[in-house]
Amino acid sequence: MHTKTTYTSKGMTGSQHDATNKTRGSQNSKVQDITKEEKLAFTPESGFNLVGIDPFGANGGRLYIIEHFALYQDALKAKKQRKNTEEYLILYPNSD
Repeated sequence: MHTKTTYTSKGMTGSQHDATNKTRGSQNSKVQDITKEEKLAFTPESGFNLVGIDPFGANGGRLYIIEHFALYQDALKAKKQRKNTEEYLILYPNSD
């Protein structure tokens, strides 16, 4: 079971979101199913959120927070170290 944490945010462009996606065959359809409100809820005001996608989650509840990082390098390193190859991950950058 995953614990969800919400971070307040101002907004995010599609290119910020797409630039950090891990590309896999069906992941694009999973990402497209994520609501704008859900994306905004997981976009931090500062730093970076490592966020997972639950492909079987209900609409509006597909994202879950894995960890928040102050530095991009730390977030990227954590993303690369995840052992579950079936896990869909997104790095959400701050809304600045």
